[in-house]
Amino acid sequence: MQTAIVEVLLNGSLQNTVVREATAAEIVLLRSIHGDDAVVNVTPIKFQARSQAEEIDRLKKFYGDETFKKVFPGSVPKLPMDLSEVINLPSSDDEIKPLKK
Repeated sequence: MQTAIVEVLLNGSLQNTVVREATAAEIVLLRSIHGDDAVVNVTPIKFQARSQAEEIDRLKKFYGDETFKKVFPGSVPKLPMDLSEVINLPSSDDEIKPLKK
């Protein structure tokens, strides 16, 4: 599962933002909550070994079951695993450089 550092514009304002690590599926949720143009400055950072079921559980715990179900309906939703599925960025592992400590 590909992750990125993203900036989320809260209430559509450049003066009220949050920077966080997010998966492709989380970007879809954030857009649903804050608006289609609320997720900006997406910087791919790494791939994480996480199954669909693990990501569904994580997102439901963080955003709530109802919010999750509104965005990803169905009993077994298929989540985007790669950033290229939700934004126009490279999807190759070779093109993504992990953050260095």
